[in-house]
Amino acid sequence: MRRWLRRQFGLLNPLYVCGLSRMERKLPVLCYHRLLPDMPGQTTSCMHIPPTLFETHVDRLSRLGFRFIGLEEFELMIQGQIRHDKRAILLTFDDGYKDLLLVYERLAKKYAFRATVFVIGSAVGKPGPLLLKSLDQPASEHLARHEDLWTALDWHDLRALQDLGADVGMHGHVHSPVSAIDPQEFRRQILKDSEAMKAALGFRPWSFALPYGQGESYTRRHLRELVARGFRLVFSTHSSRIRVPATHLPLPRLVVQPDEAPSVMCRNVFGASDIIGEFRRRRSPELPLQTWSPGKRPKKRRMPRGTDR
Repeated sequence: MRRWLRRQFGLLNPLYVCGLSRMERKLPVLCYHRLLPDMPGQTTSCMHIPPTLFETHVDRLSRLGFRFIGLEEFELMIQGQIRHDKRAILLTFDDGYKDLLLVYERLAKKYAFRATVFVIGSAVGKPGPLLLKSLDQPASEHLARHEDLWTALDWHDLRALQDLGADVGMHGHVHSPVSAIDPQEFRRQILKDSEAMKAALGFRPWSFALPYGQGESYTRRHLRELVARGFRLVFSTHSSRIRVPATHLPLPRLVVQPDEAPSVMCRNVFGASDIIGEFRRRRSPELPLQTWSPGKRPKKRRMPRGTDR
């Protein structure tokens, strides 16, 4: 009955809007960017929250019973190959700045915390500040005092994060909409970054966070290039949770806004932004993600040994 109503009325179905969709299985993915202490006033130059506020987010999620999972368990869960956990959550960080090192080890020990970091291929290990846009006065003042936090992670940093349980994926060769890059050049960039990560970390990346991540920032052809090069998980920034089992790429994430209060973050984790995010997703390019034929869903299987529960 619920599916019939959804087909007839879509997102305008009043029962859906009033919360019937909560009966569906959803998995939240949070998208963070920067963790910057001592920012003098508001800035529009970067998406950031203070490290203390981020720890409050993690603490609130932990107290609510959420479990921080890695990419392998996440992939099995969205495919329906392991049992859905309504208190599982995936945390991601875009761009790959050194400020992540401020809190990762301490939170990993205190909360069994783990996250995925998506790095910019051409920036890894590059000396000097990584500036993705022009800086306003508060950001310029912060850069002058904390230049080390404005540099990109290097391969040594990424290996250290891996040892703490972090996963590493790609965020493009440069930080620009992939729709602005010729598909053949995009393919060349993917292959170059994959080989670099293979040489430095011992594996080729299989997860990709689209820069900017809205519908106009990518095309189906670019999605096909990613899938053809072995990227099994591709993420956007359409602010909704993922319906399980997932059926399409890219997968939406809940973007955490600057200085976002824990209460706002928690409301989104429980579905407050699903309606708008789902509407935007349906108007954007996507590819089917079918890992089985209808009616032939694989049996539930146990998690591999050594995987955190």
